[in-house]
Amino acid sequence: MQVAAHSADLVIRFVNTQAAGNGQPELLGDARAFADWLRREKLGGEDTVVTDADAAEARELREALAVLLLRHVGVETAPEVVAAAERHLRRSAAMHPVNLLVTADGCDVTSPQTGVAAAIGTLLAAVFRAESGGLWARLKMCHNPPCHTGFVDNTRNSGGLYCSSTCRSQMSMRAYRDRQRGDLEQAHRPSRSDGHDQASGWISPGRLFPHGDSGRQVGDAACRQRADA
Repeated sequence: MQVAAHSADLVIRFVNTQAAGNGQPELLGDARAFADWLRREKLGGEDTVVTDADAAEARELREALAVLLLRHVGVETAPEVVAAAERHLRRSAAMHPVNLLVTADGCDVTSPQTGVAAAIGTLLAAVFRAESGGLWARLKMCHNPPCHTGFVDNTRNSGGLYCSSTCRSQMSMRAYRDRQRGDLEQAHRPSRSDGHDQASGWISPGRLFPHGDSGRQVGDAACRQRADA
């Protein structure tokens, strides 16, 4: 379980390299930035050769993972977008295969490659370890649109949607304001000129008597006729 937890944390740190609304810059913007991140994560060394193309590949992998992590919090995503993300991950896994390592203590997966290829293979292996440890569905991105920070959902029922109480409060306040705005618009919405009340299905006399004769006037005339009789 500890291996799965460490792997889940690595995946989250990777998806959180994107520029964020809290002012965090893009951490994989070019070869130098990607190389720095690899060194901090001990996925590369001073002699690891990194190109701008490698950084672009890492960003594409991150984007594909982000699509799936957003699905874990119920963000509605077009099926073709999800399918494209899954295809990209399959292609990446084919390009960066891992080997199964079997020991007396258990099994693990490791990358047989070197350099950046090994780093990407290690990231994909981390996804596999997280899933094997039952944590894949708990890897999420915050449901608050300005945030979308990755996090591991540690709630008992795996029902967490937000990375923090701050984001949860912001979404609650936004939903409240939307409801208030909707109520205000409803209150100021003009009634239909054709006299039809959509809520009740009632049709006003104005629609049946366009020349100004109201239902009350017709009723009064009928009463007078009965009195004369």
